Amino acid sequence: KIILGLRHPVKFFESFYNFRVHGNVIENPPPTASLIGKKKWMGVSTDVARYEEGIMQLGKVPIDTIQPKKRRKRILNGLGLIDGGTPYKILIYCQEQLGTDVDKEQKKKFLDDLSSFMELKKPFTIDEDVPVVNNNHNKQHNICDSEHDEVRKVLVENGRETAKWIHANLVGTEGFVFANQDQLLSIVDSFGTDPCEDVGEELVEKSVVEESKQKLDNSLLVKNDTDAISNQ
Repeated sequence: KIILGLRHPVKFFESFYNFRVHGNVIENPPPTASLIGKKKWMGVSTDVARYEEGIMQLGKVPIDTIQPKKRRKRILNGLGLIDGGTPYKILIYCQEQLGTDVDKEQKKKFLDDLSSFMELKKPFTIDEDVPVVNNNHNKQHNICDSEHDEVRKVLVENGRETAKWIHANLVGTEGFVFANQDQLLSIVDSFGTDPCEDVGEELVEKSVVEESKQKLDNSLLVKNDTDAISNQ
């Protein structure tokens, strides 16, 4: 059996890029905009996050589902395909399903599917043995900074294609299992949106709330001062 983990392409690229920078103690790594398409630096490029190309190599899906033709050639000229397709079942999950902030009911469905796929005698439970996301890393470069706008745009465009491909070619296909399918596909659909825009919206919303709170506090101060003068 094969367990295959995915992650939002933007976050995957950020993590891989920082891993290479931190692991090799490089002070001046190449700009992310130079790693678009086939251009790679120590294995890092936007194409690495095109998950459909890696899944295709397992040989369970017809190669003509990959468009355009030059992408099929890249797969065949790279690692190639497993002749006849892998005989193993494949479980797909997203790293976002492992977060500590995930709804408990959704986490339980995920763990039940994972335990069933692994044929565990003692299934995973919410309170123990739960896989978690490893956030203990050195984040030197923030993908949401403006200098990375160009590479994020490409990653999101590619992510949108990846999401469509997964829906069209993996859902319901024999040999593929989705851990908590509804939740996973919802996360996959987010591949076509920029996670940094969500961060911006959250900051704006927080700013608006804080501004409103400050105005309320100021109005209360004015009211209290007015009441004090009236009582004199």
